[in-house]
Amino acid sequence: MKAIRWQNLLPLVTILLLGFTVALTPCASAQTIRVLLVGNDSDVPNYTKSMNMVVGLLKTIAEKTGSELDSTRVDFALPSITSVPEQTTEWLENVSPARNDVVFVYYSRAEDDETMSDENVGLDIAEFAEKLGKKSGRLKILITDTHLQLVDNVDEITPTHEASESVFHNLFIEHKGFIHLSSNSEDEYAFSDTNGGWFTQALVEALHAVPENEGSAVSWGEVLEKTVERTKNLYEKHSPNFSDELKGDMNEHNIKLSQTPMVRGDSLIMIPTVHVLFIIEDVDDAGDKSVGKMNHRRIQGLLRGAKNLGICNVEMTSLVSSQDNLKPAEVKAWTEAIQPRENDTVFIYYSANDSNPDEANSQSELLKNLETAIKSDSVKKSRLQILIVDTYRVGPGLIIPRFGLPYPQTVFHNLFLEHKGLLHLVSRSEDELAFGDAYDGGWFTRNLVEAIYEIRPREDFPKQVPDPDRDFLGWKELVENTSKRTQDRFESSYPEGFEDAANYLETFPEEDREKLLEVLENENIVKRQTPKAHKLPKKM
Repeated sequence: MKAIRWQNLLPLVTILLLGFTVALTPCASAQTIRVLLVGNDSDVPNYTKSMNMVVGLLKTIAEKTGSELDSTRVDFALPSITSVPEQTTEWLENVSPARNDVVFVYYSRAEDDETMSDENVGLDIAEFAEKLGKKSGRLKILITDTHLQLVDNVDEITPTHEASESVFHNLFIEHKGFIHLSSNSEDEYAFSDTNGGWFTQALVEALHAVPENEGSAVSWGEVLEKTVERTKNLYEKHSPNFSDELKGDMNEHNIKLSQTPMVRGDSLIMIPTVHVLFIIEDVDDAGDKSVGKMNHRRIQGLLRGAKNLGICNVEMTSLVSSQDNLKPAEVKAWTEAIQPRENDTVFIYYSANDSNPDEANSQSELLKNLETAIKSDSVKKSRLQILIVDTYRVGPGLIIPRFGLPYPQTVFHNLFLEHKGLLHLVSRSEDELAFGDAYDGGWFTRNLVEAIYEIRPREDFPKQVPDPDRDFLGWKELVENTSKRTQDRFESSYPEGFEDAANYLETFPEEDREKLLEVLENENIVKRQTPKAHKLPKKM
C-alpha cells in the first residue's frame, strides 16, 4: 500500500469536504414568529389600545429573542368577501411554521357590540384552539380577550418596568408546546376601558415586570400569576363604578363579581439547554493543519442542528488559540458565569495538537482545569456533564467518503437529554497515539459524529422526538461504535502494525516525521488508536 500525497488531492478533497459539511449540518434559519391578529381597528379606544399593546409586545419579543415577525391581520370592521371564520381558517391552513418557530394568535372583541356578536363573527374558539395546538412549530400561543366595554375613561397606564431579555428568552425560546390564555374564568365577564382590555393590559405589563429567577427559568405559570393579580387589581379599582344596569344584568345571569384570567389549554414543557464550551487549537500552520478548526465546525454543526429543530436550546462559547484566550482563567470564568438548571447539560469539548513537547506542561494544566471545571459544584447542578477531549498528532490525509443522512433527532435526544451523570471521553487509551488531518479533523471526532448520524440510519424526521419506535441509544453503545470505527481508520492508514512506518510518514509534515518515527519506534507505544470513556453517564 503506497501513501497518498495530500498535496495532490487538495482540490478534490476540498470539494468533498464542503459536501460533507453541508450533509452534516442542517440549514440554520432565524426563528420566526407567525402572527395572526383578529380584532377591530375602529376608532373606539377599547379596540385599538388592546391591539396596539399586543403589536408593541410582539415587537419587543422579536427584539429580545432575535426573531423575525410574519404578521397577518383579520379586521372585523373591514368589509371582505370572506367571513372572519373563513379568513382565520384559511390562515391556519396555510401557515407553515418551521420546527423551531413560534405561532402567536391574539383574538379580541367586545361581548356587548352587536356587530361582533357570536352570530356575526362566528369564530369557534375551542375548535380553533384544538387545530392550532396540532400545528407544527415549537411553541403555539393563543390569547383571547372577549370583554365588556366600560364607558368610564380610566387614566392611561404607563409601563413601569423595562422588559428583561432573559425573561423573554425563557418564555419564548426555552418553552415548547401549546398554551391558551383567556381573559376570564367560567361564569365571569371580562372588561375593558379606554386603555383596552383589562386582561390584555395586565398580561403585557406582567410580561415586562415578571422578575428574573436567579439560577432558574421564568415559567408561564409565573406570568399567569402576575396577570391574575394585576387583572384583579383593575377589577377592584374600577368595579365600584359599574352602572346599576350592569350590576343588575350580572346578578340576573349569576355572573360572579370578579375577573380571573385562566389557562384553558396548557401542554408546555421547558426545553433543556446545552451549555457548550469549545477549547480549540485552531492555528493554521505546519503543526496543526486546521484539524482543530474542522473539529470545531463538526461539533458545532451537530449542536446547531438540535437547536434549529427545537430539540433543545444551545448556548455556545468558543475559546480559540488564534485569539489567545485559550487559558485556564477563561475556563474558570465561563464555569462560574453559567447557571445550568437541573435538566440542562454542560458540554466541554477540547481539541489540541499534542505533538509539541514544549507545550506539554501548559496542555496538561489546561486538561486538569477542564476536569476540575466539569466536576465543579455549579456545573454539577445540571443533569448531564460531558467532557470530550481530542488530542492528536497530524496524520496523513486520506479521502474518506462523506455521509449525508437526515439529522439524527431521536439519537441526539437519547444522548444529550435522556442521560444523567458524567461522561468523560478521550480520543485514545494510555500509551497510544491519536491522529487527525486537515480534511477529516480528528479521526476520533469524525468517527464520533459519524456514529451519531449513521448508527440509526433513515431517521426521516419523526413527528415525535424521541421516536418511541426506536431502541434507546446509550453512550456505552455509541462509544463502542466510535472506538471500532477509529481503530478501523487507524489500521487502514497504518496496516500491519507500522512495519513500513517510514513510508507512511511521507504524508506527514516534513518537520514532524523524525519526531513521530522516533515515537512510533518506542516499544512502549501501542500501535493503535482506541477512544476511551473514563466515565459513562446512566440512562434516566
